[in-house]
Amino acid sequence: MDLEDRYIKFLFNGEIVQHTIKVIGNPPLKVRGGGLLVLGQDQDSYGGGYINIQSLCATLADFRIYDYVMKDEELLAFSDCTLEMAVVSSPIVSFSSVEQDFEAMNVDFGQMKNFEYCNAQRNDILIFPELRTFKTTKNLCHVSGGELMVPKSEEETWALFSKTVSYINFCNSGSMTSFWIGVKGNVTTQSWEHYDTGSELNFTNFVQQKVPVEEPHICVGFAGNNNTNANQHGGWYPVSCKLRRCPICLLNEVVLLKARGLCKDSLFDRQYFLTKDRGLVSFTGVYYSMMTRHFPSNATDDLDYGYWLLQRLDKPSVRATLSMDSPTHYPLGRHLWNVENDVCGNSTMSIILTACKEQQFSCSDGSCVELKQRCDMELDCPDDSDEMGCEFLTLAPSYNSDNPPPRLDITQPVRVEIHVDIYAIRKIDVANFQFTCEIEVTMEWFDSRLKFRHLNNASELNSLTGLEQQPWRPKLEFLGDRNTASDIQERRTTLSVRRYTPPLEDNDEEEYENYRVMVNVLGETRSGRSSDLCFCWDWKSAVKSAACLSYTSCSYYLFEW
Repeated sequence: MDLEDRYIKFLFNGEIVQHTIKVIGNPPLKVRGGGLLVLGQDQDSYGGGYINIQSLCATLADFRIYDYVMKDEELLAFSDCTLEMAVVSSPIVSFSSVEQDFEAMNVDFGQMKNFEYCNAQRNDILIFPELRTFKTTKNLCHVSGGELMVPKSEEETWALFSKTVSYINFCNSGSMTSFWIGVKGNVTTQSWEHYDTGSELNFTNFVQQKVPVEEPHICVGFAGNNNTNANQHGGWYPVSCKLRRCPICLLNEVVLLKARGLCKDSLFDRQYFLTKDRGLVSFTGVYYSMMTRHFPSNATDDLDYGYWLLQRLDKPSVRATLSMDSPTHYPLGRHLWNVENDVCGNSTMSIILTACKEQQFSCSDGSCVELKQRCDMELDCPDDSDEMGCEFLTLAPSYNSDNPPPRLDITQPVRVEIHVDIYAIRKIDVANFQFTCEIEVTMEWFDSRLKFRHLNNASELNSLTGLEQQPWRPKLEFLGDRNTASDIQERRTTLSVRRYTPPLEDNDEEEYENYRVMVNVLGETRSGRSSDLCFCWDWKSAVKSAACLSYTSCSYYLFEW
């Protein structure tokens, strides 16, 4: 912050952003003593006016104040861990003396040195405390936004072992291996490979020196129990993939799970972190909501597995519950929640909790496929949900298919482009001034009253022909010389939508991600981006005409209504 030149710079995610400091009256800016420095809260008054939902929810790795304006390259170097600022100069306020200079309240305190931050691995190990087969374990890790853990060294193996020993009460499989790691055996090549990429491993930690790959023992269990012999700690063992072990998932980056399907003004958070609490996995909202697991109250009821509770921390009466259908049931994917006291006004709400990224579609089971695979007439989701609800067009109740679209120029007719292809002339009758030909007519136009979803790049997949209520179409007549009539035998008529531009921004009020396109009279989307969207109507017919069909006469009579 430069008080003389009146600007403040931020370095965020590797980018520097500068803002001007504007003060009414342009007085001199200075920092005077006697103030109160508060981190992680907003002071609405001196030392007070705190609001719980304005609290910092993060890990604060370091904090320093220097008495000079840093250069951009210094900021970037410090952020990239290529420059240790303490070597350049000493800060006037630093976390190095946090125990003497700061008073910590309502925080988990653990000092992180700068070198620890710079050398820290950007990943997190998440252990789910329920026994599962290898197949369901793999799916759970993926829908959580991660992958199965594969230790790559002895250091990683022992670090993993130190984490698993506290889970033995949850993950007691009755054998020395109680956890899955992401390794599978290849019987053909007699090698052990990464379960997802298929690449052969450079590091293994099998207790036996030479381990043959034999069916059905092609999956690998991890010995995370410290009650076994010391030489077995952290060891790998080939086991059957159908056995049940606890998943060890690796999150290589911070995963933000999105809650889709909430109404615009819902009081619940729309993004959640996966968090661990006393061995159990919870979902913590970025602001003030939390999803926690509650075990059944009646241990004698075999069909009661407990429930998940979604609750506002500052407003406990705003809540939603999801009954568990098994002991391993997590609220990932699409589920129907029972809601109380939310502003959406619904007693039930269908919510999809997904880790899918932009340009991905969230299947109902929580897995992800490419958004372009949505409604492409191919089954890509494991539950086939990418081909459900593929209606391209929903007409508004006020839409009248007898009225043409709005015109840009009130003095001009609606623009309709016509393309005529003559495939064959079947017969010429000179005596009666008639001929028979086979033609295909394609008409294209814009209708700004319509909004479409999940349009495919291939127009033939965007067919509207089978809809019960059809949008407006131009009325086409084939007239001969002096407006004489023609006999028409129609063979095929199709109505489809052609997509020219990217879709509108995603709307998380809808459960499923869609390609959403809307056009107005100017041919632009309502979000301000250009959109050339038109209908394509191919009319293939055999026409018996009293005179040659000309583009001029056809267009002229087409536009006169």
